[in-house]
Amino acid sequence: MRMPNGYGSVSKLPGARRRPWRVRKTIGWEITPDGKNRQKTQNIGFYATKTEALAALAAYNAHPYSCDVTFEQVYERATPDRFDGLGENSVFRYNLAFRRCEKLHKRRFVELRLADYQAIVDGISGVCAQQSFKIMLQMMYDYAIRNEIIDRSQNNIEYLKLGKVEAKTPIHYRFSRNEMARLWNAAGNPIVQEILMLIYSGVRPGELYALKTADVNLSERSFRIVKGKNANAIRTVPIHHRTLPFFESRVAAGNEMLIPASVEKGGFLRSHGIFLRKTWYPTLEAVGALEYVNDDGETMQHLPDDTRHTFATMWMEQKLNEVYRRRIQGHSGKGVGESFYTHISFDELRDELDRLE
Repeated sequence: MRMPNGYGSVSKLPGARRRPWRVRKTIGWEITPDGKNRQKTQNIGFYATKTEALAALAAYNAHPYSCDVTFEQVYERATPDRFDGLGENSVFRYNLAFRRCEKLHKRRFVELRLADYQAIVDGISGVCAQQSFKIMLQMMYDYAIRNEIIDRSQNNIEYLKLGKVEAKTPIHYRFSRNEMARLWNAAGNPIVQEILMLIYSGVRPGELYALKTADVNLSERSFRIVKGKNANAIRTVPIHHRTLPFFESRVAAGNEMLIPASVEKGGFLRSHGIFLRKTWYPTLEAVGALEYVNDDGETMQHLPDDTRHTFATMWMEQKLNEVYRRRIQGHSGKGVGESFYTHISFDELRDELDRLE
């Protein structure tokens, strides 16, 4: 069947392909060196069947896609809404994933294929980094489809192959009972106080170090996490009675940030690596709670996230209510019953936390 002039064309490419039917559209003409006119075409998409290709060409002619939009432009347009409410670490991971595919930045989004992305994924070490890359791409394709930059059938990111997750020794270990005793014996040290505040609240380190004084309610014995990686992370967290004096002294200081050093050069939020080398490791070494031996017999050093693991392990050992723990730590509920039909007052959360010793 012959297409009308200027309508576009459908052709089948040779070889064994998953999507062999190509849809093209004439976008102009150019004069060749020998003085002849030659069509300039652009690909609209590739499809599994001729029927799908004809339907895509008809849909394109009814509502033309923005075929000149580049990969970089899609990313810049898609991220503002997606990044709203995300934590700094999540935003950093997506931006890093974007930088990994610099050679795609100026290419037209509609022309990019799964092989272009697979080549980049294959060069990324670490499954977590690969997963961040795939999530970033899916975010971009969702935006591109909604805004008619590409057709829905061109979204093939689900077929992107990631590396296998290898079983390995956990990198986070709880603080032992002896280490906990040493921390309490050194509780006059402000950094040790922060470590205990983390352990007895179960929050992510970044959540405590980003906490503003205005979000602490001493009379209620609570603090409010106003920004997190998901909806469950935004929550009110009770303050354990043993760490209440640490919060009181910091509130009394009257600073905007509860822990002002966290936003200074070398602080947790500004430079995680410097914070570990200059503050975290030296403090734990002085207390005698820095090193431990993992399951493989290797000597390791405690990391800030070990505080969160310590909280969860202590909670389990003391057989406290797991539903309450998930609420405190900002985890999603187990099923619809817990998420929608379990109602827990804040007083109940705080009372259960106070049982943690």
